[in-house]
Amino acid sequence: MMDNRSLTDRTIKELTEMITVKKTYKPGDKLPNELVLSEELGVSRTTLRDAITYLTSINVLERKRGKGTFVIDNEALRDDYGFNELNFLQVKLKDLYEVRLIVEPEMTAIATRKATEEDLEKIIKYTKMIEATLEEGDFTADMNKKFHNAIAMATHNEFIIRLYENISTATVKAFNEESIIQKNNEVLVMSHGMITEMMKCRDAEGAKLAMRLHIKQSIDFYNLKI
Repeated sequence: MMDNRSLTDRTIKELTEMITVKKTYKPGDKLPNELVLSEELGVSRTTLRDAITYLTSINVLERKRGKGTFVIDNEALRDDYGFNELNFLQVKLKDLYEVRLIVEPEMTAIATRKATEEDLEKIIKYTKMIEATLEEGDFTADMNKKFHNAIAMATHNEFIIRLYENISTATVKAFNEESIIQKNNEVLVMSHGMITEMMKCRDAEGAKLAMRLHIKQSIDFYNLKI
């Protein structure tokens, strides 16, 4: 059971992610009232107030008397560490899969250890949607991206999340530019399921190995010759 300090820290982290990563609330936006937001985050109003007080003290939020709490346009929160420049790179699909082979297995291990039940529910949902069809094209590309991005989000590491968003976006772009249609065969569908099962069991090492196998199977499937 979490103590009050841990709950406050978690709430601070979740609110920060909603502003900087998920973009649920953008600069100038007003936060929902305390009752609505505390229910959404699953914490007491006291814990929420403590989190808001802290984020106000570091110029992420601003309280306006009689109006509510607003997100500040803080330049430090918009520093993308060069991530935006990655969008302009012309990267080959085989190079991206080489990067994914390095990044994703360890990312999946971290996500397995840190994922909340809500995180796992999203991953399971996308896995079931992938398993329900072997359809190719836009649906497959979208579901694959959502599945892998959900794992990245489950790391609760802002740098990993932003890095992987760029990797997954570049992967979809490379498929299109190289005129390769994303597909799911039975082997790839099964390996998605294996990753999810390992994560559900909280087997970080198993999930890491399952993701590594999945990426290697994809490399073979698309004949990328890495």
